[in-house]
Amino acid sequence: MDFLNEGDYTVGVLTVTLPGKDHPIRYGTLQQQYDYFTQRIYFPGVSGNHSMRGLNWLMARLGALGGKHFLEFTWSKKNEWWNLHCHTVFWAYEQLDGFSSTSTTKQNYELGEETLLRTKTNRGRMAKKLLADTLGFGPRYTLDYADLHEMDAMIQYSNKVAYSTKPFKAPKEKDREIREFLAGTGGTLPRLARPFGDAQKRLVELPDQEGVPPWFKSHVAKSSGLFKEWLLTESANGSP
Repeated sequence: MDFLNEGDYTVGVLTVTLPGKDHPIRYGTLQQQYDYFTQRIYFPGVSGNHSMRGLNWLMARLGALGGKHFLEFTWSKKNEWWNLHCHTVFWAYEQLDGFSSTSTTKQNYELGEETLLRTKTNRGRMAKKLLADTLGFGPRYTLDYADLHEMDAMIQYSNKVAYSTKPFKAPKEKDREIREFLAGTGGTLPRLARPFGDAQKRLVELPDQEGVPPWFKSHVAKSSGLFKEWLLTESANGSP
């Protein structure tokens, strides 16, 4: 990860969530909240329909080069509702333009005996006009940037979400609802890890692409044994 020492890239985590209790989606099922959060929308002043309620458009506008959205669901026993929130791990040449960092210390994301971004606390900020009024998310966000020593923990955390080992925090009685949601509808399975920007480039092309940092290529290649199997299959099928 020498590129970080050279200052080539900034890596961070942006977290956004659903609107508050006055919005009907707050009381929706897992599937309803997922459909709402990943919906393609049109909003005034910007041409076309935009995936993830415009979150990909927003990240590009703020200066992110690429990354991945990780969707998580938490069950509130007190309010008896699901809370879908999204952690977006991204890289950029510099800190996001117009969105201030929210951390003086970093929020403790648990990772076994370790914690991600473990030395700081994170206080949310408001971006009501853009996040809530334009895109339909909740108005509060958190934004944190990783120090060099936190990079490996961040990748491990991301992989736990991506491979469905940490996307739900719920009591055991919710297991059936979670299983039914993960089974999908109409033959379509939910995608809880969703790349954007340069991260959408095909893995076989990553070594030859500009704008994709070395640490991302390295950790993608090492993160799952399935990657090797996929490459072998592609090769056997005659793919370039």
